[in-house]
Order: sequence, then structure tokens, then C-alpha cells
Amino acid sequence: MKKLILSFLFFFTFTVSSQPLNAYQQCNANIELLRGDLLSMLKKIPGMPPIGEVYRAARERYEALQKMRDAMDMNSCLVESERVLRITKPYSRRR
Repeated sequence: MKKLILSFLFFFTFTVSSQPLNAYQQCNANIELLRGDLLSMLKKIPGMPPIGEVYRAARERYEALQKMRDAMDMNSCLVESERVLRITKPYSRRR
């Protein structure tokens, strides 16, 4: 009986602790995608100055997302990063 309880506790601890890691990894992946979008947009600003306004706003959100990630606020990071990535996708020509 004692082994069963210990097994259950170990399994429960492993599943609970692995969940935030996945959210952290997804948040980090979204931040990296946004970084790539920003680099792509930065190259296009000389030829298309209006992209500069979108770039500045996205850059501010990029920095805010990094702070959310560092503060371990994964729910906000995931929601906000998905929203920003939908906006920057057409400007960066990401597939």
C-alpha cells in the first residue's frame, strides 16, 4: 500500500511539474518567432516606412513578453504572444 501511495505521488508530481515546462517552452518558442518577425520587418523598413510603426509596437510587446516569461506568467505570455504573432505574420512573410 505504501508503494502504491508513493507511486501515485511521484506520478502526480511529475505530471504537474511537466505542465509549466511545456507552457514555458511554448512561450519561449513564440518569443523566438516574434524575434524572427522583427528581424524580417526591420530589413523592410527602408523600402516600406509604414512598417516602422508596426515594428515599434511589436518591439515593445517583445520586451513585455520577455518580462512575462521571466516572471513565469505563462498564461499571459501565451495569449499575448499568439495575438502579436497574428499581427506580425503578414509583415514578416512567415509561413
